Amino acid sequence: MREEENTGGRNQEMFQASHLFLLVSYTIISVVLIFEAVMLSWEIWALPLVALGVGLSWYLHISGKIPEYYRLWIYTTFILMTFFYYGIHWTSFYDLAPVISYFILLFSVTGVERFVTVCQIVYYLVMLYDIVAMLRAGETFDFLNISRILLHMLMIFMIGYVSKLIIRRRRSVYLKLDQEITGLRSITQSMDRFLTTVSHEIRTPINVVIGLTTMVLKREENEESRKDLNSILSAGYRAAGQIDDVLDYTELDLDRLGVANEVYMIASLINDLVTELKMQQNIVHELIFDVDAETPAAFIGDSEKIRKILRHLITNGMKFTKKGGVYARIYTMERDYGVNLCIEITDTGIGMKEEEIDRIFEQFYQTDTARGRAAGGFGIGMTIVHGLVQSMGGFIHIDSELNVGTSVIVSIPQKVADPSRCMYLSDRNSIRVGGYLRFSRAEVPRVREFYNSMVSHMEKGLGITIHRAENISDLNRLMLTWDLTHIIVGDTEYLQETEAIEELAKRTVVIVVAEDSFQVREDSAVRILRKPFYCFPIVSLLDETQKKEPRTADLDIRRYLSGAEILVVDDEPMNLLVARGIFGEYGMRVETATNGPEAIRLCRKKRYDIIFMDHMMPDMDGVEAMKLIRSDAGKRDEDLIIIALTANAVSSAKEMFLQEGFDGFIPKPIELPVLERVLVKAIKRLPRQQKHS
Repeated sequence: MREEENTGGRNQEMFQASHLFLLVSYTIISVVLIFEAVMLSWEIWALPLVALGVGLSWYLHISGKIPEYYRLWIYTTFILMTFFYYGIHWTSFYDLAPVISYFILLFSVTGVERFVTVCQIVYYLVMLYDIVAMLRAGETFDFLNISRILLHMLMIFMIGYVSKLIIRRRRSVYLKLDQEITGLRSITQSMDRFLTTVSHEIRTPINVVIGLTTMVLKREENEESRKDLNSILSAGYRAAGQIDDVLDYTELDLDRLGVANEVYMIASLINDLVTELKMQQNIVHELIFDVDAETPAAFIGDSEKIRKILRHLITNGMKFTKKGGVYARIYTMERDYGVNLCIEITDTGIGMKEEEIDRIFEQFYQTDTARGRAAGGFGIGMTIVHGLVQSMGGFIHIDSELNVGTSVIVSIPQKVADPSRCMYLSDRNSIRVGGYLRFSRAEVPRVREFYNSMVSHMEKGLGITIHRAENISDLNRLMLTWDLTHIIVGDTEYLQETEAIEELAKRTVVIVVAEDSFQVREDSAVRILRKPFYCFPIVSLLDETQKKEPRTADLDIRRYLSGAEILVVDDEPMNLLVARGIFGEYGMRVETATNGPEAIRLCRKKRYDIIFMDHMMPDMDGVEAMKLIRSDAGKRDEDLIIIALTANAVSSAKEMFLQEGFDGFIPKPIELPVLERVLVKAIKRLPRQQKHS
């Protein structure tokens, strides 16, 4: 076997680089040799052969038609033939040693000992030829000449010996490094499996905590108990989020993060994010979403990663903001490949110094002050954001001013699935809106600017005018002048003018923008829009009240799924208990199985409308069980809906489950927006009689 085949990856790189070094050196030496041969009237007929050797060597190098190892032997042959031509002339006799030493040095880079040995042999042959020729010509050698010749020969021997020793040592080091790399790859694969297992095992009990707490919370009426349960629920969601962060960070660190390409709607993404933030109680200050109405309705990309980017940036802004709030502006810029989805998150927080901005993407870094440490967390949020943005081919930029606030700008390339506007009013000409919103509760002036910008952009995007009032008298005049169809009122303004606003609510639709804790009297005619105050729910309310019909997705899902027969397969009894409670809320009839074989037996006896399958189970995993169930159903010509319901939430899991043949993917802990989005898709495939049962 050839020597270089036993070398490691790094040695192979040097082997390839040595080609260029040799050819450049060979070319320079050949040019010098041709010039010297002409000046000294050496054998001119040999010079075209020297030039031909150089040209042929470069041709082979550029064309790459011959394998590298054989090309190197061809270069070596031409080089040593040129060296022989140079060395047979007496004037070059004492220059042979430095020239061949240089070539031995170059050949040692190849990592092949044979080339060094060949150089030594050729040198000794040329020396012997010259000595014999000089003796035959009557040349005499004194003691000094003999000592110089012996010194040169010994020097070439030692240089060759040391070069071979270096080659052997380097090869040994590279082989050891390759073994270590192989070991690291094995560890990486083990880590990948470990991550999947950890994700499943830790998320499973958290799913139980969240699910059971949610169920108990719905039944609990005692206010103090509800507060305690909400705290438990918030802690559960926080723990689940931190597990996700650790998984994301580890996948980024191992360069194993998968990027999905699926159709998603920007409105669903924002609404799901708001629900998640509220459930985790991460909205501790004012949060303003400002979405450009011209933004395409649907994109092709990784919605989960974009949602995580938004969540990290918003929660990070909330953590480092004492007064004020966070402003999220979302818009697009057209490009040849589709659009750049632009996200700008601005807060009124503590800000950062320039040196802190330079370090913000470092792992485990937080601002180096007590105020930064007090914010808590692992310190990997911005590192994750940076990695997620880069994984999708985007970029991120940060501007910050100490004690003023921070602005983070993210741009992510996305393809467009639906170029129509993400929001519009079906009959905007018949809508006349009044606004009694002074945002007087905003302690920081910038927050009022955020709200005003959002309202201004919404007006422009929807093509409507919100007639603003500074007091209740102005509002009454606007009502008479414009015959307002809708009035948007702040909760502070409502409390100050309750009776007058309730009177207006009898004649038109009044929408009160309020905190979650805000309550109205039982006979109130106003409609409550819970904060955060942003465009999508406003547009939904304006359209709904115009059509005088409900558009709540929950009602549709419950109507369509009421009475549906479903099977939940999970090896964890508490997960099955949680699933019964959650799915039972939708009116579905739930049966359970604790493993794959049991699920297969049940499916052979009965047809289920939807099957929710866990992944990691003893005896038989969910993928194998799903395929066997589908195989049985195929023999009966049945079309089954099987959805993965699993705590395996690494980034590549969803794509893997869909490729394996699942119809959907729901990660644990179960988030209702995600669950309902998957259920809506499942409804379309249910038999017609089931939809109207």
